[in-house]
Amino acid sequence: MKGKFSTMALLLSFAVFFAFTGDVSAAAMKPKDILAEKYPNEVVKLVKTDDINNDKKKESFILTESGNFYLINAKGHVVLINTGIVSDESLEPKNLFRS
Repeated sequence: MKGKFSTMALLLSFAVFFAFTGDVSAAAMKPKDILAEKYPNEVVKLVKTDDINNDKKKESFILTESGNFYLINAKGHVVLINTGIVSDESLEPKNLFRS
């Protein structure tokens, strides 16, 4: 009886250990790391993180050098929103009031 109890206690302790350490949550990882895990060749140009739908969980938007625009939701799922986005930094700002 003592052997069955210790075996059962050992299995239960392993179950509890793996239940709490199995997954790394998306909140613990940085958005750049999550994107690099799925798309290792993408170079991140801009990251903006905020709670966009008032669920008290942060979502991140990432723009890459290749012009791809991604959403990383609170669960860490990467969604490609759009491609071919180009920067207009080289253009002069518009002057609305001409002198």
